Amino acid sequence: MVKLYGKELQVILTLVLSIIIFSALWFISQPFVVMLLWLFFIPTAISFLSGILRGILFKNWNTLKFAYMIVYGNFIFEKHKPFPNGIKTILSRLFWEQPQTFMGNFGMHLLNSVWLIFAVDTYKRALVCQGYFLNGGGIALGSFIMIDLQKSPTINIHPIDERTVPERVLIRHEYGHLLQSIASGPLYIFKYGIPSILTQGWTEKDADYRSDRELLLTEQILPVFSNHRSLRRVINPRWWEFVMLVVLIVGGWQMNDTNGAIGGTLIATMAVTALNLKRPV
Repeated sequence: MVKLYGKELQVILTLVLSIIIFSALWFISQPFVVMLLWLFFIPTAISFLSGILRGILFKNWNTLKFAYMIVYGNFIFEKHKPFPNGIKTILSRLFWEQPQTFMGNFGMHLLNSVWLIFAVDTYKRALVCQGYFLNGGGIALGSFIMIDLQKSPTINIHPIDERTVPERVLIRHEYGHLLQSIASGPLYIFKYGIPSILTQGWTEKDADYRSDRELLLTEQILPVFSNHRSLRRVINPRWWEFVMLVVLIVGGWQMNDTNGAIGGTLIATMAVTALNLKRPV
């Protein structure tokens, strides 16, 4: 049974299901599928070519290795969890947690192609890269976490419960944003992402709380953020936010095909952003 439901089989089954879903999307909107494929394959190809060039010219194959790991980051899952958790995790990342997953994949490959990534590691269901590109701080896009080192040496991200290393604490915070992405799917950028950038308010406290709660319950790692004591619940998307997104996209599609769907998406997401800039916690 262990062999039958191993890591490789879950990845294969997920690829088969992904092909079926993309085929269905192809019949609905071919331009949309083509755009998604370009957004994935073009930065991936550039990253691999840059890695090959760097290896040939400077005998440094890290960029090529990181390019492979970024691709692998689309298919990682927590192996200790029972079947079919891996399938659900990967399908969630590839279809539910969009557009942030494509943005994370695109951004990591772009940074890698210009040799700004210096370390790539996995943590639970996240791919964590370290480099010099944000002038301090970090960002989580789907399962991709990017940490700026502020010109400090790269770190070993394990053990993650070490409190004296600021980068490890930052990774824990960004992991909370990853958990927000899982909960909100297509609403993540607009419900949590943009409000986090503009106000640094409730979304940050919510991410801290989610991370501390998850690590405490699953790995018995003690909380590191004070919000674990001050908050009592997470703030998830409300049902009508999803309904508004679906209604406006479908309505836009009925009015003007793909362009109308894009317009409906923009209207819905701007409304979600405006309504979530400030919230009590």
